[in-house]
Amino acid sequence: MNINNKRFTEKSKLIKVTGASGLDTLISVYNADGIKAIGAFNNKMSYTYELSVDLKLLGPSVKQGAKFYYNVKTIGLPLDDMPGVEIIRDASGTITAINIHKDQMPANSVDMRAVTDFWGEYTLAK
Repeated sequence: MNINNKRFTEKSKLIKVTGASGLDTLISVYNADGIKAIGAFNNKMSYTYELSVDLKLLGPSVKQGAKFYYNVKTIGLPLDDMPGVEIIRDASGTITAINIHKDQMPANSVDMRAVTDFWGEYTLAK
């Protein structure tokens, strides 16, 4: 699992942001903009994701007790990174074969390829 998490971390370098005034839509995971995110898989390939957003990015409505919303979308794990799946490519990058090693695939491998979309609505109390 450590190898999978290392590969995942090496490939996860950007956070897509919308609706935050003054920020680009793609920021580095190593940003100083007040948004931090990290995730990892456990030994059963369940994914845990943590997100931290500086309240100043939510604007003045937070101080006035207005509701704010968030939406998080995680893209599915690319087939190339799926445990138990071996992609063979020619020199040009065209896939020439896909070898499936079911004995190496986690039980929830179909879930790992799915896009997940969740959201919340909050009002901060004083």
